[in-house]
Amino acid sequence: MTPAWKEALAAGAAALPVPIAPATVDALATFCDRLLEWNAKIDLSSIKDPDEIRAKHVLDSLSGFLLLRPADVRVADLGSGGGFPGVVLAIADPARRFVSVESRTKKAVFQRQVARELGLKNLEVLGERIEDVTKKIERPDVVTARALAELDELLRLTDSWLAEGTHLLAYKSSKADEELSAAATRMAKGGFVLLDRKDFALPETGEPRTLLRIGRR
Repeated sequence: MTPAWKEALAAGAAALPVPIAPATVDALATFCDRLLEWNAKIDLSSIKDPDEIRAKHVLDSLSGFLLLRPADVRVADLGSGGGFPGVVLAIADPARRFVSVESRTKKAVFQRQVARELGLKNLEVLGERIEDVTKKIERPDVVTARALAELDELLRLTDSWLAEGTHLLAYKSSKADEELSAAATRMAKGGFVLLDRKDFALPETGEPRTLLRIGRR
């Protein structure tokens, strides 16, 4: 990635505001370089323009820090695809432990390769189905999910963890209120409530985004 690309990333992160260190900017740039290289061979992302990747994938992923708490030491990212937000969050915060769950083998292999190249000792990549992972790994403090499924389905997938105290941090677009309404019955039956919400616009594009944090009463 070019110096201008890196400057734009740093500026966009500060505008969220989720300021990141120069070393983090460099690591995220390397990650996106590899994403573009691999994307020429396998389908990691439908977005192939470097500026759009920065604006719509990387900055969007970083926004999760707006609702992550200091107590969220163990983070599981479900259906992370090419590494959004899981790999981005792991690069930006080495103090937390991340598990990235991606059932599609090629995408999981890509994430592992990036983790090795960048020395991400705080990231574990599992190439397994979400339903299987929820039964076998240590319960996380928070589960993240971006562009995976609508909220009702996310609650179904993570119900066993949420029932034990894990929180769900769901990345949503302008349809967040519709999804909350559609999930109202499942939330009520499961005893889950909306604990926090953050509405904002992506710094470069102005596109509306919403973060929802859901937990048990």
